[in-house]
Amino acid sequence: MAITNFFANVELKDYGKLTDCEFVTEQLAKSLIESFFDEFRKEKGLNSFIYTAIKDSIVETAASSNLYKTLAKKLTTFVCPLVSQIADKFDFSD
Repeated sequence: MAITNFFANVELKDYGKLTDCEFVTEQLAKSLIESFFDEFRKEKGLNSFIYTAIKDSIVETAASSNLYKTLAKKLTTFVCPLVSQIADKFDFSD
């Protein structure tokens, strides 16, 4: 679900940034947090517009928290080598 959220959150105009380790790491950290809330929603059967609005607010707030920064920092060691491999194989420039 995190990968689905990742690509749902990355705008088409930002696909050129998929070779930027910092960009990918930040987007993936945000997507992981969002996926946690999505799994909770599915488990509890919460499908209302209100829950979605609350979830979106929490995710946006969490994206500026220490939890997010710590998660992004830990992901860097895993994500950056993968991003480097992608950059070597694909050209996302315009």
